[in-house]
Amino acid sequence: MATYVMSDLHGCRKEFKKMLEKINFSQEDQLYIIGDVVDRGRQNILLLKEIMETPNITLILGNHELMMREALDSDDYDLWFYNGGIFTLKEYQKLSSAEQQKILDFLYSLPLFIDLTIGDRNYRLIHGAPLEDETDIEGNVWERPEPEDIFFADRTAIIGHTPTRCYTEEDRIFYAENFIDIDCGCVYYGALACLRLDDMTEFYV
Repeated sequence: MATYVMSDLHGCRKEFKKMLEKINFSQEDQLYIIGDVVDRGRQNILLLKEIMETPNITLILGNHELMMREALDSDDYDLWFYNGGIFTLKEYQKLSSAEQQKILDFLYSLPLFIDLTIGDRNYRLIHGAPLEDETDIEGNVWERPEPEDIFFADRTAIIGHTPTRCYTEEDRIFYAENFIDIDCGCVYYGALACLRLDDMTEFYV
C-alpha cells in the first residue's frame, strides 16, 4: 500500500489518467487530491464524478470547489466564471437534477484539511495555507504562503493552489522550510505532479 498526493487537476482528466497508470495506482493504495479538481479544463464534471466513485481517492476542499458550491446555491456566478467556472457549469447543466444534487452534496462534504502520519513524518494536507483559525474556510483555501512561512512545529503542510512557478522557474514540486507545494500548473503550461509520501518519490506527467 502506498499513499499519494496530487492537486489542482482543473479538469485535466487525460493527464490524471496517465498519472494513475504511471504510479500503478491500485485498490490497495490511497490518493489524496488537495483541491481544485474543477474549472478551466474541459472534463471537469466527468473527472469529479470518477473521483467521487473511487473509494480510495479522497478530495480535499479547494477554492474552486468552494466557488462552485457557493455559486450553485446563490445563483451568483461572477467570481466563479472569472476563475474558469463557465466550463464546469456547462457540463453540470447536462446532468439530471438528481445527479446535480449528488455532486452538490459531495462538495459540501469535503474536508478543509486532513492530518496524516506516514512513517515518522507528520503532514497537514490543505489547499491554500494552514491559518491559525481552522474555522476560516475562505482563508484556508485562498491564502498563498511565503517560502519563509512557518505553520507548525510538528508537521509539514502539503499545499496546492499556488503554482510552483511563483517560487521557482521549474514546474517541479517546491520544498520550503515548513511546506511543500505540489501545484505544478498542469492546466496552464506546466505538469501534473504526484508525490508518494512513503518515500517522497516525485512523479510528473
